[in-house]
Amino acid sequence: MIALAALLLPAFAQNSVPGATKTLDGNASLGSTLKFIEDKVNEQGEIGYTMVSENTIQGGTVEDQYTIETSHAVADPGDCTLEVDARLTMNGKTQSQGHGEIRFRDISTITVTTQSQAITEQTSKAGVIGWRGKVVPENYVVKTFHSGDLSGVLAFRDQGAAVLVAKALNHAVELCGGKAGAFQEQPPASQDSDVQGMPELVPSLPNPMNGQITVKNVGAGSAGPSKLTLDCQRVGVKGHDGGCPVLPPSFADTYFDPAFPMTATIRVPALAVGETFTHTLSFWGALQWPSGKYKFTAVADAAHTVTESDRKNSVAVSILTIP
Repeated sequence: MIALAALLLPAFAQNSVPGATKTLDGNASLGSTLKFIEDKVNEQGEIGYTMVSENTIQGGTVEDQYTIETSHAVADPGDCTLEVDARLTMNGKTQSQGHGEIRFRDISTITVTTQSQAITEQTSKAGVIGWRGKVVPENYVVKTFHSGDLSGVLAFRDQGAAVLVAKALNHAVELCGGKAGAFQEQPPASQDSDVQGMPELVPSLPNPMNGQITVKNVGAGSAGPSKLTLDCQRVGVKGHDGGCPVLPPSFADTYFDPAFPMTATIRVPALAVGETFTHTLSFWGALQWPSGKYKFTAVADAAHTVTESDRKNSVAVSILTIP
């Protein structure tokens, strides 16, 4: 069963300390902000929890005891980085150990979710089926992303501490000259049921196709960054390119992803409940369309990085007819 070890190092552990909650002034300097984050990591030590893994096919559960220990966290205002040593154990044996770095300037998105939801997302991405995991007692994780890819994970005992540090990270990103508003506070998804508090990404394409793509989160929970793929097929034509115009090389850096070499890939940012993302293909006006009928298929969260309540609405189809 893939548990927290499937998340990635660094995973910074934190316990809340009763009566010692410390907040950060929104006008704090970069040095003070990074020192705040550094101190919150170093003061916590080890966090322990039970991972309950349920076999949804054959029935039965397995319980494993985990601990995360972080140490030697050092923030560097000059480089806008946070380095830390991290160690994860399962049933008393070391599973992951190493030294990691978070680069604040590279952070594009910061999210807060329950640790159970984070583990579910990782097992889904890894293709593991038939297992469902839950952390007892429930913990929360702060995840940082760089251009849609997971770049860091911080673990916390309670939601309040997770949100507090997420806000501090957001402030550090902005002070380092990175993306403003990387963290948009949303309540983490509830684990009371399989679908309550979970996102659902629904793509849509106009008919006839005009180069515009929309993705809306119609679920009950916030969604992290994801990737949408767009495939083009000329009706009646077979071949590796589908008979459609070839993507101009000048646009390859924006739309090519080696994981999906036969389609155009659009990076979708994190979406709050009810939020919509709209993208217009920058290469659309440069394409020359021979006469024919073209079918476009968009697939939301093609990389399965988001655990959704329902994937039945993850595909949209559109037609373009050129006389």
